[in-house]
Amino acid sequence: MDHMEIDKKPSKRKLSDAESTTSGKRKRSSNEDDDWDSDEPLPPAVSPPSYTYISTVVFTINEELAGEPPAWAQIISAGKARERKDKYVMFDNQNEDNSTHIRAWKRSLQLQRPVGIVLGDRNSQLKYELPHRYNVLDYFMVTDMWYAKGVDGYARGQVRLQKVDLLKKSWWAEKDSPDPSRERDFEMSPEKKTCDSCDEEWPLIYTVGWMCFNQYCQDFWKVDGSDAAISDNLEFDDNFLSYRIKYHRNHLEPPVAKWDLVPRLPDFGNLLGMTDSYLCGEKAKRGVVCPNCNKCVPRVAFRGWKCNTQYLHEGRVEPRESDEGCTWEYMFPAYIVKPLDEKLSRDLEDFHGASWKLTKRRPITAGPEQDWESHSPYRKDTYRFPAESIRIGEVIHFVSNQAINKKVNGPDDLLQMLQIADFGLRRQRSAVSKVPGQLTGSFMKNIGLPYDYNVPNISMSFDEFHNKVGHPQLAQIYARLDWAIREACKANGTEYKPANEMLILGYFRGQEMIWHHDGDGRLGSTIAGMNLGATARMSFRMKSKYYHGVDSNQNPVLEDVILPGCQHYEFRRDLQKKFMKRLITRREYSAERRKVLRKGGVPPRVFEMILHHGNIIVQNGTGIQKYYEHCVEAIDGMRFAVTARHLLKNSREFTTNNVDPSVETIDPSMGDCELADDQIYDGK
Repeated sequence: MDHMEIDKKPSKRKLSDAESTTSGKRKRSSNEDDDWDSDEPLPPAVSPPSYTYISTVVFTINEELAGEPPAWAQIISAGKARERKDKYVMFDNQNEDNSTHIRAWKRSLQLQRPVGIVLGDRNSQLKYELPHRYNVLDYFMVTDMWYAKGVDGYARGQVRLQKVDLLKKSWWAEKDSPDPSRERDFEMSPEKKTCDSCDEEWPLIYTVGWMCFNQYCQDFWKVDGSDAAISDNLEFDDNFLSYRIKYHRNHLEPPVAKWDLVPRLPDFGNLLGMTDSYLCGEKAKRGVVCPNCNKCVPRVAFRGWKCNTQYLHEGRVEPRESDEGCTWEYMFPAYIVKPLDEKLSRDLEDFHGASWKLTKRRPITAGPEQDWESHSPYRKDTYRFPAESIRIGEVIHFVSNQAINKKVNGPDDLLQMLQIADFGLRRQRSAVSKVPGQLTGSFMKNIGLPYDYNVPNISMSFDEFHNKVGHPQLAQIYARLDWAIREACKANGTEYKPANEMLILGYFRGQEMIWHHDGDGRLGSTIAGMNLGATARMSFRMKSKYYHGVDSNQNPVLEDVILPGCQHYEFRRDLQKKFMKRLITRREYSAERRKVLRKGGVPPRVFEMILHHGNIIVQNGTGIQKYYEHCVEAIDGMRFAVTARHLLKNSREFTTNNVDPSVETIDPSMGDCELADDQIYDGK
């Protein structure tokens, strides 16, 4: 990564006082979040609080000790980039036309809008030891913005930042350092010259000499207009580093007292006046600041916030010493979303409208088989996946309605109980995230046997879930899914195995489950799921390697299963028949496939289902998980997705990964679910 250093480079140590900061945009990898994606200026923390988390900004710190001139400075500059072989490689110039970040920084400069700066302790380029994972520095103002040319010839945006409140001593200052001086020379400024070619005025920034920093000018990045070679290791001019400007008019008045980085807590006393965004939208997922210990508290629990690291890790990671002792919590006093609000009340006494949609390119040539009688008051829609020589399976959709949902212990009651019962529904630390320790977007809890769901999700036995959380009616969730599994197996002549695992997922508004499959034969052949709450769209498509016939490296797949609706279906089918009849050799078979088969684009969706409140989906057949994948996209607000399956005890999914570390072996009885006679669901 490109960098510039001035004078002596200090060894890594604790961050000391810095009153001005120069920064550029660091080249970012594909797994980093965008800091800002707008033509608007970078936002200050105003009411309601909103501030920019800056992880990709590059800092130049000037250290000022007792009024002495800056001893050193450091720049880590970058621009728009892509990642290749663990190295950052420039692929384009950075300018206002192709970078919203550049436009945002420029607007912040024009409007003198303060920018909140946050530093992460994994910034390897900053030669300081930071005390916390994320360190909120202060508010800064943009004083200068220019472009610098790297040795690769590309222009990168550079920004100089100055602390807004020059009278406040920085929290990172050395203990014995003096307080900031109240006497400031705001008249001193760096030398400036006007470019003869573009007529733009620029300050003297580097000691090598004055340059024009207009990247479109013919004299851009030339010393006094000459073509003298410029090293990528430049020193800053002392006047450029040392000068200060007033923030607005009076630098003696704290200018940012009205801006608070601490977000307001929601007013639970006014639930009816709160917007959906605060109840179950994006804002409801945000963290808060503990009023007792000032620690940032992520939204982990479904019901609210708890300032307790042990609660977050559930015994898997010992809490840090500094995290112990605070038990503050802020929990919703009642359920968040009432069952069947106006958005969910479609066709009050009938079924919820159209429940399916076929796509243009599909292996299913007609709509589902609709059965209005056998499972009344449900409507049963059956989708079959055709194949010539193998059985893939079918998806059965039990479409609910008001007559079902409003019954005692029906979907309406279950939706409410899931929100108020304390059974450990929470966000977990993802084991597959590119960012270590990142929380899942959804809230989850596993019931029954442990299930390897890529998160450390400690399981609860069915007995504890049904009898110890204070809501025995929750047994109706398992009872309804078990009924659906039994009916699906009976209709298709497959073996019934009771579910011994159940996963509960809570989604806020706008959250979704991306394309995935629920196992590839190591689970039982039947999986059931129920939707409680807002409406969602469930779609199926063929897995890429079976649709295209090639793997990610463009090599023909060894198991060439040719399914109706796949790419080049007739060609692949006829060619395979020739090979099976030994009319062509294996080498000829592979050569012909390579001539035609190419991986390009994503497979099309074969059909979609609209999942309303109370609907149950059953996927029956291991071929569905092997050859197809599905996704679930939110349409309305908050919802719960509950899935039940039978785990094979010799499968990879049946592991000890999600069991309390103090438990040496898995108790098979965790997956036993015995329902009383009055708990068994009869489909009514």
